[in-house]
Amino acid sequence: MGSWMGLAGPSVRGEAGAVWGAERRRGARTVMARVVRDLPPGGTAGGYREARRAGVRAFTLRREGAGGELLARVRTPAAEGARGMTYEVVGADGRPLALIRREPLAFPRRWRARWTVLPQGSGGFEATGWTGGRLGWWLWLPTVPAQVALAFAAEGEFTGAGPSQRVRLRSGGRVVADHRPGASRMGLPVPGWDPAVAAALLVLLESWVPGRRRRPAHPDGV
Repeated sequence: MGSWMGLAGPSVRGEAGAVWGAERRRGARTVMARVVRDLPPGGTAGGYREARRAGVRAFTLRREGAGGELLARVRTPAAEGARGMTYEVVGADGRPLALIRREPLAFPRRWRARWTVLPQGSGGFEATGWTGGRLGWWLWLPTVPAQVALAFAAEGEFTGAGPSQRVRLRSGGRVVADHRPGASRMGLPVPGWDPAVAAALLVLLESWVPGRRRRPAHPDGV
């Protein structure tokens, strides 16, 4: 299935993790970029965590090795709560590469969160995907009342089981990206992705997985 990308945990303080790539699912992995939280001048980790709860994400992708050359920067020009979040991927030269938009579930209009990638430069895919499969969500919904009752009975010890968080992004009817949060990896079945845009998409998708969306897995995480 084409190439793969994955997100590994941080190895040094000040780093949120590393994006690796592989030509095959079980092929040799090569670190493509280091993920570093991008605080504004005078910004603090506490301030970032507060903004993160509202959907803000800000990080850079830097080349592996000495110097850490900047590959791309991700910022949040719009965080509109229930209307969604827009993330901008900008190249090292300041050139816009893509807009990545996340629209949260909003009953009854939208039963699942929707992700959209809009390339701003040459190449890449205009793609859309939904969180989880339609069948999985319909099977999960009837269990919600029982899970709420169990949570009360267990005095908070039972946190429930959520629906699938897998996201398949399609362009022209074909799957161009397949995010599997349980393994922190994303399949790219067809060539054509800008590597920086694909890496940014993976990091953003991972940051919205339940359990990580309110609080990163690492103090320096995005």
